Amino acid sequence: MYPLEVAAFDFRFRARQQMRMPGYMGSAWRGGFGRALRRAVCVTGLPTCPGCRFEASCVYPYLFETAPGGEGGILAGYDRVPNPFVLAPPWDGGRLVPEGGETALRLVLIGLAVEHAGFARQAVVEAGLSGLGPDRGALDPVSIDPVARPQTGPCPDRVEIELMSPLRLVEAGRLVGPAAMRPRHLLLSLLRRVSTLADRHGPAPLELDYRVLKERADAAEFVAADLRWVEWTRWSGRQQVLLQMGGLLGSLSLRLAGLEPFWPFLALAPWVHVGKGATMGLGAMRVTAA
Repeated sequence: MYPLEVAAFDFRFRARQQMRMPGYMGSAWRGGFGRALRRAVCVTGLPTCPGCRFEASCVYPYLFETAPGGEGGILAGYDRVPNPFVLAPPWDGGRLVPEGGETALRLVLIGLAVEHAGFARQAVVEAGLSGLGPDRGALDPVSIDPVARPQTGPCPDRVEIELMSPLRLVEAGRLVGPAAMRPRHLLLSLLRRVSTLADRHGPAPLELDYRVLKERADAAEFVAADLRWVEWTRWSGRQQVLLQMGGLLGSLSLRLAGLEPFWPFLALAPWVHVGKGATMGLGAMRVTAA
């Protein structure tokens, strides 16, 4: 059983003109999605959401500028919490899309955000039509297909994990590199992400013994790890600077003896992603029972 409900949709787009897509397009899709969603649902035209009388009921701030909502719990003291969506283009490392060429995107909605699937799907379509990338190339929608989520089976003896886009995990204020990577970095980051998502976007907070889970994660070791560091940059329109966005790619093998409580979280990881930049598609992974 998954700790959170998710719904996923695979989009295919066709380029109206030749367009450059340098680096990873997750940031561009996220920005376009936010602008399109705001245009679709905002009825006041105010420049910001705080103070708007409709803020508590509006789809835009809930999905894109998520505030903690409520008091206490694990989100106490947070100004913003994880957004309940993931926009995940494939990790291509930059390429040129010819006129008539196709590109893809997966949209994942998490928890209560599933109720707003209609608005979210339309915002993705409008973001593509409005143009993305340095050429502001328009993308015409070709297809939108719901993705069936497999049921979670019994906890396997071992999982094989393939990192599909750069994984950015932080410990003591520093990004975790290939040599330092341990199971605790992945497992505890995933636990925090799913717990905060459940607290804000799920039907109820998760009932977990975090102390015991941390002890088990701290004691675990990978059976095998084949990791490398990749660098890429993205343009921040808000900060008006290029940002370095390095992370880990590669594969991991992990035995789950003693880690059985983490299995539902690992099974959910391909949908919710993990680490910094998860909303824009970073931290994607394929988890296979072995």
